[in-house]
Amino acid sequence: MCEKKVVKLKLAGYERETQRGYLKIPSYEGIFELEGNPEVLKKLYQKGLGQRTAEGFGMCEVL
Repeated sequence: MCEKKVVKLKLAGYERETQRGYLKIPSYEGIFELEGNPEVLKKLYQKGLGQRTAEGFGMCEVL
């Protein structure tokens, strides 16, 4: 089951261009179970899942 959350991200460029303090990003938190080729799963773990992985979204934990 996933829980929807809204994350506020403070970006200087966004603030200058839009005159808003925060960029609001909808996100989800939950447990996902994946099966597949170990090399592909390793790449998914290293890269992250979804969008905005450079900002820290898409992080996953291996249990």
